[in-house]
Amino acid sequence: MNRLKITLFPGDITDVHCSLLFVKHIEKSLSMPEAALNQALREDGSNVFFEKETDEARDVFTYNRLPYPIIHVINFHEDDLPFTYSSVDSYAREMIRFAMADRPGDPPVSSIATAIHGPGAGLDASEAMEKMIMGMANELQSEFPDHGLSEIIFAEKDKSVFERLQERIGFLVRKNLLQYEQSEVFLPSDVGSQQRQYIDYNQVKLKASHVFVAMPFDRNFDDVYLFGIKQAIEKNGRVSERVDQAFFTGNIVERMILRIQDAELIVADISGDNPNVFYEVGLAHGMGVAPAGAGNPEKKKIIFITQQDKIPFDIQAENCIRYDRLNIADLFEKLDKAISDVLQAVG
Repeated sequence: MNRLKITLFPGDITDVHCSLLFVKHIEKSLSMPEAALNQALREDGSNVFFEKETDEARDVFTYNRLPYPIIHVINFHEDDLPFTYSSVDSYAREMIRFAMADRPGDPPVSSIATAIHGPGAGLDASEAMEKMIMGMANELQSEFPDHGLSEIIFAEKDKSVFERLQERIGFLVRKNLLQYEQSEVFLPSDVGSQQRQYIDYNQVKLKASHVFVAMPFDRNFDDVYLFGIKQAIEKNGRVSERVDQAFFTGNIVERMILRIQDAELIVADISGDNPNVFYEVGLAHGMGVAPAGAGNPEKKKIIFITQQDKIPFDIQAENCIRYDRLNIADLFEKLDKAISDVLQAVG
């Protein structure tokens, strides 16, 4: 597979220079990228993008008003919802298939761009970006190994989210899934056995049950999530899912209820007594979720973890994994075993 540059663009989607821009549309909503493009493209006050899109996809021509000639809109209708990490994977693969399609008269596509789609649906932005990169890599590797694509650009104008995306890129480099070269990042051209196994395994996970993670959305917890929680969940063949309340554009409570109901189990980091985490834990308890180690193996389980020695009174009687954020490897080992034990008990 040809080497491919992965670029994070710290700005608005309307300022990206590329051959082809992709936008995801979820029925009955308008995302922030769609709103920005509406404002940039309309001349008479009318909208280019609408909440109701009937086709599977459509092209919008920019007529030199933006730094790319075409916007390809991929629609997700009510039957495709909720929008999950599996949806992110489908979106990424569809982007590659469209970009690589032979369209007589059109110049070959050398670079594509997109926003990080997922936060508006409650998904973690950095997790969504990783799923997009791996989905694209898998599609290129399996279907278009001799592609002419040179660059994939991810645009994000929110500074805090952009910093999280940069940290996730570093995480993928440390896992040898991406490579640094002279301050630029590439998807390796010679995809080794480790990456092939990861990509294939990743696709299996996307179709498997997920583990709902309730934890603070705080940069101080990024290493805890990436190297402790996420890796323990994925080692057990499940996908890790957090609801990012800061960027969700719909009914956040409905989203949390739905994802907790569909989860195979829940992991809750109660460090710092974060009120949002306890709200999610309360929702889970209200749906009959039981603490790990409790009786009735048929009930969905919740695993508590914390950095604190003192835990709130109402869950003092429940098992809780204590960890030191300077020893995340220990958290990984303990959580890996706890998840494995729960899955075996209910399996």
